[in-house]
Formats: sequence, structure tokens, C-alpha cells
Amino acid sequence: MTEAEKKMWERERERGYSRYLLRSLLRAGIPFAIMATLVHFAFSILRHHPQLPLWEQVVRFGFYALAFGWLHGANDWSRNEIHYKQPTLPPED
Repeated sequence: MTEAEKKMWERERERGYSRYLLRSLLRAGIPFAIMATLVHFAFSILRHHPQLPLWEQVVRFGFYALAFGWLHGANDWSRNEIHYKQPTLPPED
């Protein structure tokens, strides 16, 4: 991690873990849930299966968004923390 990346990560750390997870939910979880819902919808049409009730689709969408957003955010946070604690690499000539 370079000095500039460390400074950016320090600003992100100041905002907190919860905010980072919320941003991950918005940036990764919701797009993933949209794609998973569309794929499920397309396959059910192609296979001539009946559609799930709306409440079930909403619950599934929420689960996909929360689960994937949380896992993605927690993984990124841990990876950035590990890189942050390592010594800064010297600039290449």
C-alpha cells in the first residue's frame, strides 16, 4: 500500500466499519441482488415455472443484498487492514 492509499484508508477508517459495510451494501449487495433476481426470473420464464409470490421475491432480494453486501464489505475491510498494517513500500525508480 502506498502512502496515498494509506491516507485514503485512514479517512475511510475514521468514518467507521458500519458506514463501510453500508456503502458495500449499496455498491455491491444491491447490484448483486438485482442480477440474481433477474437471472431467477429469466430461468423461470424459460423453464415455464410459475413465478414466486411477490413477498418471497422481496425477501429473497433483501437476503441476497444483505448477505453479499456484508460479506463483500467485511472481506474488503479485512484485506485493507492487513495491507495498512504492513510497512509502506519504497517508491520504485
